[in-house]
Amino acid sequence: SKDKNIKKEHAEDIQHHVKIYINVFIALAILTVITVAVSFLDVSFIEAFFIAITVATIKGSLVLSFFMHLLEEKPAVIWILATTMVAFLILMFIPLISLQISQRHGENMSLKITHSVIIVFSIVLTSYFSFAM
Repeated sequence: SKDKNIKKEHAEDIQHHVKIYINVFIALAILTVITVAVSFLDVSFIEAFFIAITVATIKGSLVLSFFMHLLEEKPAVIWILATTMVAFLILMFIPLISLQISQRHGENMSLKITHSVIIVFSIVLTSYFSFAM
């Protein structure tokens, strides 16, 4: 009787996880369709790039959270990965921002602003990691 209850609870637990995995798979499929659909939209390169990076970030978060069980990890691991993701996104968009500035205000202004942003960002990251350790 006790053995049957354990097997029944185990089977229910497995079914619960399978439902979650199926829902995540459906979400990933929908997001993939959105990514492909964006390529057919009449938007600028920067807008299409922003949408694609946003969708890719959501997809990556789903995979990390559910398939790699990151939701069950310690908060410190999650904070480190979240900080890394934010830093990556900021570094990805610096060239795009620089491109927009150079198109509007000229190359000199773009270089000055881009260098300033990179220096400030480096100082902030260095400070953050020195205090976090």
